[in-house]
Amino acid sequence: MQAVVRNTAIKHVVVAAMGDLMGLKGLIVNLVVRRVKKLVPEWSLPGSTRVNDALDEGARHTLTKAEPKPDDVPFLQYTGGTTGVAKGATLTHCHLIANVLQSEVWLEPVRAGRPDDQFEFVWRRLRHRLYFTTSSR
Repeated sequence: MQAVVRNTAIKHVVVAAMGDLMGLKGLIVNLVVRRVKKLVPEWSLPGSTRVNDALDEGARHTLTKAEPKPDDVPFLQYTGGTTGVAKGATLTHCHLIANVLQSEVWLEPVRAGRPDDQFEFVWRRLRHRLYFTTSSR
């Protein structure tokens, strides 16, 4: 991202680390991940905002209801690059709604005849593209 962000229309970049939302334990997690295990390469994104700073800033404001349009972009989904160079895919609200509707159609036969109070548990790796596969109800 640091190599191309200047060539895009991206206005804000929020960065997060593994332990950012874990309090004091998170500081230790981040230190070990970065410095001891060296799992995070050095990077630089001038002007980026750390996720905790963004959350603190947001907490000082009143939430305004968003009115997204189908072609608005809520996510840039990045691959891990396991099969080549890491890439990004632009996901619109329309894509996400289509995904929910497709999942509902696929799962409806499983739900048939079951009480409404039953629920489903689906495990997804956080960095996998299927992270956004969901079901409704």
